Amino acid sequence: MTYTAVGSLTGASVAGAMTSFSLTTGSAASGEFVLCEVLDFGGARTATALSSSNATWAALGSPAATTNGPAHCQVFIGTVTAASTATVTITWGAGATGSFEGCAFQEFSSTTGIPVLDKQGTLDSTGTSNWVSLTPAAAGEAYFGYAENASSAISGSTSGYTYNASVDGNGNGAAYNPNCGASATFPVWGDGNEQAGIMVLVMPPPAAGGSPQARPGRTWLRRFHHRQVLLPPGPPAAAAGVTGTIQPTPTLTPPRRKPARAIVASQKGGIAPAGIIQPPPTVPVPRRRPARAVVQFTPVTTTNQVPAAAPAGTVQPPPTLTPPRLRPFRAVVEFTPVTTTNLVPGQQQPPPTFPQQRRRLVRAVIRGQAGTIGIPGTIQPAPTFPQQRRKPARAVIEFTPVTTVNQAGAAGPAGTVQPRPTLTWPRKRPARASTALLLHPVRTVNQPAPPLVVPVNPLPNGGSTEGALWEMARTGKWPERPPGFGPVGPVPSSSAVPPKPGERGWVGKRKRRFSWPKQDE
Repeated sequence: MTYTAVGSLTGASVAGAMTSFSLTTGSAASGEFVLCEVLDFGGARTATALSSSNATWAALGSPAATTNGPAHCQVFIGTVTAASTATVTITWGAGATGSFEGCAFQEFSSTTGIPVLDKQGTLDSTGTSNWVSLTPAAAGEAYFGYAENASSAISGSTSGYTYNASVDGNGNGAAYNPNCGASATFPVWGDGNEQAGIMVLVMPPPAAGGSPQARPGRTWLRRFHHRQVLLPPGPPAAAAGVTGTIQPTPTLTPPRRKPARAIVASQKGGIAPAGIIQPPPTVPVPRRRPARAVVQFTPVTTTNQVPAAAPAGTVQPPPTLTPPRLRPFRAVVEFTPVTTTNLVPGQQQPPPTFPQQRRRLVRAVIRGQAGTIGIPGTIQPAPTFPQQRRKPARAVIEFTPVTTVNQAGAAGPAGTVQPRPTLTWPRKRPARASTALLLHPVRTVNQPAPPLVVPVNPLPNGGSTEGALWEMARTGKWPERPPGFGPVGPVPSSSAVPPKPGERGWVGKRKRRFSWPKQDE
């Protein structure tokens, strides 16, 4: 037997508001606890907490409100801290006070510690003799309940149950079974007037080392605003489990996973309740990055089927030279008028006699016709000198009229429209048009430039060398080399006179030094 009753099943009640009741505890040994249910009849408030000097109290399960009565009920569990008689104070929630409020409690001792909730049921009936049927997770659990009776309760005779037909002194009954079997269980009363109350099953806590009851996290509370009922922990394992291994950290960064908590339902060493919480690992687990599942495939070498013959028409190959990047504006081609002689004369194709259909933006496709020879085009090389900035306008090609003599060739069709391609070409990136032209070199003869004449204004002194230099310094007109002077530098011959240190200017070829004339000369 897991649980043993200490003392008798008793309770209290008052007409109207009930603020406290008296509780006598028989022992303060480890594993001593009290199950107590508080009920309000005809009102709208529910007890939220209990406090006393001989026990530490906590709510057990969820509160219940019934339509019959109506009644508002809550079960509490108190851990005994002292063997004494003390006053238990009731804290109520908001709502009106009913015409009757009462409680029922029973003290138990246990060798497995303070129990936890396994199952909870609510009785809500116009009148019945059967309380709520509850199925234990394992044999040895305790059943406890307190219910309002429409008249006066009459004790039953269900095996294993202890009855008190007037536990609160007002004709309402309470019952308990400290050692339930593994099958569904409930007490049967001798009357048919049982209406409203809560019935609970308690079981031993998880074994040492197990995980405590999990609490909802921030993500759970943010996404779900309704009240959550956590699953109770399972019974202790019958035998030690197999040591698990830690999953290694992924070598690739998986995509982010959606935040969610995991609940594992398992059975180990016996019959376990559905949806128990998995205990944490015994060794530290490295923090994994939140990510989605990643599937890796083994590379497979395949052989493609030989494609069918391509339709008529060839795709123009890409240029072998990298064209310079165009600035974002419309293309304008300007040429300098030149006279050229064509090397390969050809016949000029006449313009079409009917409007041509606008072509789609695709790559160029050249179709040859039987009996004609096409001339392969070449790409115009990049210019060797800077080009003038082109005006933002549509493409305009201007040529200087040139008279040529074309060689007689095969007559081509007049004004035929190029058919659309039969293949679907990949979409091109948006780009401006590029025009490739073939230019032939032209040799020209430039006209010789006229000689540079630097006039020297003679002075009244007869055009002396000093006067010429003075005039050139005054006007700022300096020739490349003044007549009769040489640059200052290394002495090329004995006829030149080297300058003194710090002198600058031109010196004459005569064997004398030159000095600038004074300001008044």
